[in-house]
Amino acid sequence: MAGVASKGFEIWAEIGSPAAFTKILNLRDVSGPNITQRHVDTTTHSTSGNYTETAAVIIELIKLSFPVNFDNSDPNMDLTSATSLYEICTSLTAYPFQIRTGPHNATRLVGAFSGYVSNHTFQFPVIGIQDAQVEITIDGGITWTEDDGSLDA
Repeated sequence: MAGVASKGFEIWAEIGSPAAFTKILNLRDVSGPNITQRHVDTTTHSTSGNYTETAAVIIELIKLSFPVNFDNSDPNMDLTSATSLYEICTSLTAYPFQIRTGPHNATRLVGAFSGYVSNHTFQFPVIGIQDAQVEITIDGGITWTEDDGSLDA
């Protein structure tokens, strides 16, 4: 079975003043983006057989979730910073984000989207390290492009 290592996957947020894309550091396992169709029942009395019929009508909200090691020396985690992921969550404002596939992919892809930090949960385990569970709800779709080599420039 063939596969591609995902190490090197990155999430970038365009925050701050002046606005500039900043890499979210200490990123761990990422789940998503997930895409779900919403279906409506179109079954009628004339539907043949004993099965329902449906039609896909819209894409549900797309989410991206991940834990990050909590390090307040990172501007994205510093709770005193207006540009932290926590403050973005409390602002109820959508921001530009990018997801970038790792360097192990034959073609490195960049997914650009607008999104809300819709959940930010701290964890302070007795045994373990401080982290934050973060969820981004994507507002609209994701525009995928191939990296032109400028990401590593």
